[in-house]
Amino acid sequence: MVVSHRHVDHWVDLLGLHVALRHYAERGPLRILAPAEVRTDCELLAGGTDPELDWVVVADRSTATVGRLELRFARTDHPPETLAVRIDGPDGASIGYSADTGPGWSLSELGPGLGLALCEATLATPEGRRYQHLTAQEAGVSARAAGARRLVLTHLGPGVDPDESRRVATAAFGADAEIAHIDDRYEVHP
Repeated sequence: MVVSHRHVDHWVDLLGLHVALRHYAERGPLRILAPAEVRTDCELLAGGTDPELDWVVVADRSTATVGRLELRFARTDHPPETLAVRIDGPDGASIGYSADTGPGWSLSELGPGLGLALCEATLATPEGRRYQHLTAQEAGVSARAAGARRLVLTHLGPGVDPDESRRVATAAFGADAEIAHIDDRYEVHP
């Protein structure tokens, strides 16, 4: 499991997961790749270390291997330390996940040839930006600059119209953008 940063909307489910792994699941520890702050916060709220969670601390420019997948991490424009990740398969297929970021970072920092860009589009408009997040237009521009073949928007903020976000991202990306939904599956080809 990859966790991008310490904001609770990105990791709080680990608290329930560790209870399920400890008391109900019959499996070995779950490996979690995350910034050090995530582990610290999780262990603080969980009441200590948890042998069911196998923590691997990652930072900007870290790499990791999970099975046959190669992962590379890049720091984004979002406080606290927030890590985007590029995942490359052995067949040349690739996915880039922006994590949370502001407009000072681009998917192109994950390298060329992304088969699928999963990019946050939290804000409806940049006016009054109080948080370092992207609009759908900025997500489309970022994916286009990175040469991504496919764009899927995620992390839309409350009240943000998904249809409008898709329309705006499509115009900026230059190809159809999609909105991520729970239980969606995506095939990525080289």
